[in-house]
Amino acid sequence: YTQYNHIDYNQNIHIEYTQYNHIDYTQYIHIGYTKYIHIDYTQYIHIDYTQYIHIDYTQYNHIDYTQYIHIDYTQYIHIDYTQYNHIDYTQYNHIDYTQYIHIDYTQYIHIDYTQYNHIDYTQYNHIDYTQYNHIDYTQYIHIDYTQYNHIEYTQYIHIDYTQYNHIDYTQYIHIDYTQYNHIEYTQYIHIDYNQYIHIDYTQYIHIDYTQYIHIDYTQYNHIDCTQYIHIDYTQYIHIDYTQYIHIDYTQYNHIDCTQYIHIDYT
Repeated sequence: YTQYNHIDYNQNIHIEYTQYNHIDYTQYIHIGYTKYIHIDYTQYIHIDYTQYIHIDYTQYNHIDYTQYIHIDYTQYIHIDYTQYNHIDYTQYNHIDYTQYIHIDYTQYIHIDYTQYNHIDYTQYNHIDYTQYNHIDYTQYIHIDYTQYNHIEYTQYIHIDYTQYNHIDYTQYIHIDYTQYNHIEYTQYIHIDYNQYIHIDYTQYIHIDYTQYIHIDYTQYNHIDCTQYIHIDYTQYIHIDYTQYIHIDYTQYNHIDCTQYIHIDYT
């Protein structure tokens, strides 16, 4: 049972906030505001208890040139406890030219117990003009058994084939006040094949006040086959006042095979 306001300025950027104390049992096929072929087989049980105050003032032009193939095989259990107040003041011009192939095979169990106060005062002009060819052929097994405030059990194989041009000119002031206890149990195999050109012109002021408890129980199989061209022109001021307790119990199998061309001038 879902009641929400949905703002979608470019058929793929969407702001969705649900009703107070909200339980969402959903089984659906979803096709958005995009010129594409979208096959979304989703079957899950979703319980979403949300209570919040949300003010979102957004005006933007966003340019995002993206062409990629994305295959994401994911099966995991995720527990995330989070409670926060979130104020996000963002104004920027963002141009993102991305063309890549991404294959991500991930199988892991993730338990994330996080409780913290997060204040992020960020003001900067960000223009990223970096041009290089980077090929990273990495294959390894990494096991990290660490016990202190942070416990992370990680075993994975990571292969990253990356070749891209990246431009990044950045000047900013960043103050980040964070206090938390973090326990993360992760076991996965990750193969990431990336080949892209990325140009990111960003200029914004960002203030992020965050304190939260988030409980997210998720177990699913996710197959996402996506190939598309995405053009998104965005410039906006974003003020997001959010205070809520979010408990999300989700178990589903999700297969999303999407091929589309998306041009959004907003």
